[in-house]
Amino acid sequence: MIKTVLLVDDDPMSLLITKEVIKNESFSTEVIIAMNGLLALKEIEKFFDQKQHDDMIHVPHIIFLDIEMPLMNGWEFLDHYTRCFSEKLPDTAIIILTGSIDDVDYQKAKKYPAVTKIMRKPMLGDKINYLKKNNNLQQYFA
Repeated sequence: MIKTVLLVDDDPMSLLITKEVIKNESFSTEVIIAMNGLLALKEIEKFFDQKQHDDMIHVPHIIFLDIEMPLMNGWEFLDHYTRCFSEKLPDTAIIILTGSIDDVDYQKAKKYPAVTKIMRKPMLGDKINYLKKNNNLQQYFA
């Protein structure tokens, strides 16, 4: 099981559904929520601040990221994350979880090495089971 997942989305219903599916499918023990990219960056910074004082703090292994959000959208988050955190968190995978997937999004997502998958909302149990079988994640579910 993955220890920590960060959900980044501004839609409360989507957050609720995704969090429940993650818990019900035994995908992660801890789910942290951020309502936009800026808050997500603050959560990641908080991991590093707390890590200095507590070895039990776990950085997220997966970030589920929406694209369309206020204050800082998913693409802006990815730009900042790539500059500041991708080298510090080489084992963290980002999965874009969005309702608006078009070919432009797929092409743009390929520019970000941390993005491992683009999935369409809503997150359901079959999608979680698909992720559990992913080569990069199988180690957590053996």
